[in-house]
Amino acid sequence: MPLEEPRPSPDRLVEDHFDDLYRFLRGLTRHVQDAEDLAQRTLVRAYRSLHTFDGRASLRTWLHGIAYREFLNWHRGRRLIVALDPRRGQTDARLDALLDRERLRAAIARLTPKVGAAFVLVEVQELSLDEAATALGIPAGTVKSRLFEARASLRQTLENPRLENSHASEAL
Repeated sequence: MPLEEPRPSPDRLVEDHFDDLYRFLRGLTRHVQDAEDLAQRTLVRAYRSLHTFDGRASLRTWLHGIAYREFLNWHRGRRLIVALDPRRGQTDARLDALLDRERLRAAIARLTPKVGAAFVLVEVQELSLDEAATALGIPAGTVKSRLFEARASLRQTLENPRLENSHASEAL
């Protein structure tokens, strides 16, 4: 069933979906500029392919699928390096909260791309298991197993400071 509504303008597509796609891709790439570039590429590809949107999934899910494939293409041949914030021992509550967020972001960035994408789609972007499965082109059961793997890995990394430090020294 092809898209029955009139084709949205490129400006409308960007206005309605850029921020959501950017947040998803920022969680995967760990870099502002790369996430912006990938979100723009995603929207260009989506606009050019809008005639293929069949309505079986929501437009948001379809766009996340395109974004994920753009990320995978970008990621091939690249190595993500995560540098942990060197500021330690400061007691300011806002700084502590920032460091906790950075620790979590760094731990998420260490997940494999497939596991990280499933985690970000479900836990950060709040897609359902079925929507994430559709976006990633995998069964919902596979999304569940990747979420289990992501949570176990994150728990292990965040509860064991030596793992964080060993990853930090690898990034240097």
